[in-house]
Amino acid sequence: MPLTNEEILARLVALEEKVAKSNLMMKRPGSEKYEKLVDVVCEHDKRISELHVPASSYLRLDQIQE
Repeated sequence: MPLTNEEILARLVALEEKVAKSNLMMKRPGSEKYEKLVDVVCEHDKRISELHVPASSYLRLDQIQE
């Protein structure tokens, strides 16, 4: 049976709380400082989103004029 919106929301809230309490740590390459893994992952996700170029903006070969 599929979950209701309320059940999905409750699971999402519980997961967010669990992640916020996480103490998994990592060092970035070239750094001696430990950081929370979730902070590093969120920063990487943000950078990837900023770099993302929608496929609709790509030029097709037949659109390129020589």
